Amino acid sequence: MRKNVLKIAYFAIFVAIGCLFNILSSNTPLFMVSLVSFVALITGVLIGPYYGFCAMALSDFIIAFLVPQGPWSPILTLSNGLIAFFSGSIVNYIIPGLTEDRSIKGNILYNLMIILSGIAAFAVCSQLLTNMALVLP
Repeated sequence: MRKNVLKIAYFAIFVAIGCLFNILSSNTPLFMVSLVSFVALITGVLIGPYYGFCAMALSDFIIAFLVPQGPWSPILTLSNGLIAFFSGSIVNYIIPGLTEDRSIKGNILYNLMIILSGIAAFAVCSQLLTNMALVLP
């Protein structure tokens, strides 16, 4: 019971943090700096892939109506949610089976795998899906 209440509290906190970082993201004519991908990575790692996906999708959906910065694109919402889902599923389900060693070498490998999972999730979701969403009408 206590674990579920704690996950729901973390869920609400990460939705609020995702909304805040979505507002703080800057969009200039030359480039776009999005801080939401970093929050999505942390959310997926800390509260799991399913809660992370829902938190990031909900924060993007809320911001689309509170602070509209153009038309809402469900592909961008899916991209933010999938970053949290992929990074959370890699860290919570794939890596624990690979790092059974509890020494310092195992911990370094674990941290390296977390960083690589974040890079892979960002590359697939943010670059592929976000660029596809920006090209589609």
